[in-house]
Amino acid sequence: MESIDTRSFVEYLRGAARIPLRQVMDYVGWVHRFVREESLEPENREQALVRFQNRVARRHSEQVVHLAGRAVKHFWFHMDSVTMPLPEGTQATVAMTARMANVLALTRRAIRLKHLSFRSEQSYLGWIRRFLSFIGDSPRSEIESRHLKRFLSHLAVERGISSATQQQAFNALLFFFRHVLHTPVGDVADAIRARKSRRLPVVLTPGEVERIMGHLTDPYDLMAALIYGGGLRLQECLSLRVQDLDLERGVITVKAGKGDKDRETILPERCRERLQAHLREVRRQYEKDRALGVPVPLPGALDLKMPRAGTQWSWYWVFPSTRTSLHPRKDFRCRYHHHPSGLQRVFVRAVRRAHVDKHATVHTLRHSFATHLVEAGYDIRTVQELLGHANLATTMIYTHVATRNKLGAVSPLDALRARGDG
Repeated sequence: MESIDTRSFVEYLRGAARIPLRQVMDYVGWVHRFVREESLEPENREQALVRFQNRVARRHSEQVVHLAGRAVKHFWFHMDSVTMPLPEGTQATVAMTARMANVLALTRRAIRLKHLSFRSEQSYLGWIRRFLSFIGDSPRSEIESRHLKRFLSHLAVERGISSATQQQAFNALLFFFRHVLHTPVGDVADAIRARKSRRLPVVLTPGEVERIMGHLTDPYDLMAALIYGGGLRLQECLSLRVQDLDLERGVITVKAGKGDKDRETILPERCRERLQAHLREVRRQYEKDRALGVPVPLPGALDLKMPRAGTQWSWYWVFPSTRTSLHPRKDFRCRYHHHPSGLQRVFVRAVRRAHVDKHATVHTLRHSFATHLVEAGYDIRTVQELLGHANLATTMIYTHVATRNKLGAVSPLDALRARGDG
């Protein structure tokens, strides 16, 4: 197979062509694909480019087709001309960019071999990219645990991040050291750790929940009702498929929730008729997708085991997106669920219109679900199971925000008033 001099092309893009760093890897990727499908020097460049762009247009937008064409044209210009000298300081940036691209490609492969979710892949690659930028031009073979200690301390001291964010960065880099570098992390206990803060969750009253949902429109009011009524996380609600709803039993099955665990929770009786009507509308969209051959993406490698499952009604989203999109890992168009930003945006607007003076987000509905169950006297372990918490201590936080508890504690001030009235 013919190959291109990636480093030389990157130098040209960053130097003579002045292409932004964030686009360089896209250009290189399109050129590699063009060379695989055509050749380094096709007999007729114009015809080869037209053929290539026509293939790209089958699965991509016009903007992407234009970008792919520009990448190929830049490559030809680079091959035909003498590359202009790089501006001062750019050479080191190009070298680091090439190394980083190689390391990130290896990391992405390791992540997918471990079947981590796409959201985890994005998070891990983001932290590893920041880590590589922080340590500069250190070769991959020389990366050690001391670099990790310095980076964790930098996050805590200079960036001022929270303990949870620092732990997220550590988890990503632990994966990087174990599965990409194959290097033991060693003892990082002397790294400066971000201080753990204990924060009580924001909780809405039942009246405030009712007022906020009164300002939500279809289908966002139904999403909010399921989140509050079943204690779902935002992504768990959006990821629901038709088969996850058991309307007769009144149960929602959450598949591959946080920690890749399944659980069952409450399907509110109040949502049953509304869900039936909503699913009838969704079925119409499903039939259109069947006619056009548009599937829904399946978890893991299920599309290889069950190739037709992506076109079955049971696997269809409860809250499908209004438009199709390109699969982030595979080259085909499909229909995803609603994007989280949609509900987040309209929910904040509804809080403001309902005149609720609290810093409430969509996740506040989940906090309110747990708190209201505790106030109603439900066993804390029942609440733990419904929320899907691995640790009971996580659930116990809601006992601190409940306004009523099993002990029936009364304020001493109210007791003084009671004696005064007597």
